[in-house]
Amino acid sequence: MSDHSPASELSYTSDDAEISTSGSGSDFVIATEYLSFDNAHGSGKIEMKLKLKKYAELLCVRRVTGTIYLHADDRDDKIQIGNLIGNVVDRTALNARGTPAYLDEMLRPGTRFDKDVFDCFAKMYNADGQTLPALAAQSEAVHAAQIMFIEELELHRRFHSKGYGEIALRIFHHGMMNLPDGYVFNGTVLLKPYSMDAGPVPNQDPYEVEDRLLRFYRKCGYEVWYEEEGREIGKRIMGRTLPPWP
Repeated sequence: MSDHSPASELSYTSDDAEISTSGSGSDFVIATEYLSFDNAHGSGKIEMKLKLKKYAELLCVRRVTGTIYLHADDRDDKIQIGNLIGNVVDRTALNARGTPAYLDEMLRPGTRFDKDVFDCFAKMYNADGQTLPALAAQSEAVHAAQIMFIEELELHRRFHSKGYGEIALRIFHHGMMNLPDGYVFNGTVLLKPYSMDAGPVPNQDPYEVEDRLLRFYRKCGYEVWYEEEGREIGKRIMGRTLPPWP
């Protein structure tokens, strides 16, 4: 995803969001939201269909999937241009012993839910949930009740460098904060910028790719909260809180 995002005219209206709940009880929720744009590449709408679903085997995690569509004003149809995958960890969810479930489900070796998520949490907290020194400057943010890790944001390559990635993240941020009660997200969002790229970019240095991704996510409100010494790919963690948005 390129760091070049042309200036766009972006607008929300009260009719932009369509939210519906589905499933048994409160097992999952589906929401659709879009954002209008008008930039050097044309005009139209970027739409995202979000689905949040509980894990049957985990108490503290909800899976977030987003399908990203483009509906250009010069086309009658909309086309899928990308995807987003994330996980919302509720640090207040308790297990049967009355202790925070995320301590067992996210921090104990051998109970790894997802490698990137586990690695991220292991860099933030010790086994008791206390902030590690490397994240001391962000202690308040990493002790938010909800922590979301975005493990994938992919736009099909021919839609890079058009400003669509930034628009999609704005929709995602806004949409997560405007879900129905019980699903609305107000907390800290984390990501690894290198893991966001959909595979190697032909004939491009991976370090240059990661640098562009760092610039892109900074434009979307993220800052580097953790990085190891040296220039190892995929070792940085970026973060921000919602609200504010974008």
